[in-house]
Amino acid sequence: MNSKANILVVFYSRDGSVEALAKAVSEGAREAGAEVRLRRASDIVPTAVMAKVPGWEERSKRMLSEYGVPTQADVECADGIIFGTRRVLVTPRRS
Repeated sequence: MNSKANILVVFYSRDGSVEALAKAVSEGAREAGAEVRLRRASDIVPTAVMAKVPGWEERSKRMLSEYGVPTQADVECADGIIFGTRRVLVTPRRS
């Protein structure tokens, strides 16, 4: 019987800042004795939009290659799931 917790860390990072946080969370979970799977969520924007931000597409390809995307198997084996993404606050326009 495996007594280690299986943790899935799923993150989305455009510039690498949330990637760094996800890696830190993963390291902490490993230090606490967990088995960790680190995965990056796929982009949902077209490459034409990504091309407007220097380096976005290259970083995306690197992270997807390094971590892969979360799969059904990842979810099914996880005892816990941690999500990380950039929080965007939108202020309503005042008339």
